[in-house]
Amino acid sequence: MIKVKKLTDYAFILLSYMSKYSENSISAKNLAYRVNIPVSTVIKVLKLLKNGNFISSKRGLFGGYKILKDPKKISIYEMIGVLEGPISITDCAIHSNITCKISMSCPTSTYWKKINEAIKRTLEDFKLDQMASAFKKFY
Repeated sequence: MIKVKKLTDYAFILLSYMSKYSENSISAKNLAYRVNIPVSTVIKVLKLLKNGNFISSKRGLFGGYKILKDPKKISIYEMIGVLEGPISITDCAIHSNITCKISMSCPTSTYWKKINEAIKRTLEDFKLDQMASAFKKFY
């Protein structure tokens, strides 16, 4: 099964909300309330997003978190790559130095690489602002 982790899914929710509704900084507590995710989880995800240079943080009375990049330029592929590592449908699809017992005669390796590239292109073409557009339905 190809599946993003729950924290990655939450990262998309948080960044989508921030890109759509918070031109100014927003506190973790306020953000948690707005998207209905526990504060402790929001703090964990915000740390990942900050480490990935998607957001900045500022302490103090007027502090909080703010999105750094234009949502029209943040690809889904970039976010998943930062939060989870390289996307690969099989080990050999992105690592040419991976060898298995049948690597020299593998009949499917070339096709897995093509499928992996198609997934990559699709995720590169899909941007955060498109995902954020769903928020008008819920918030």
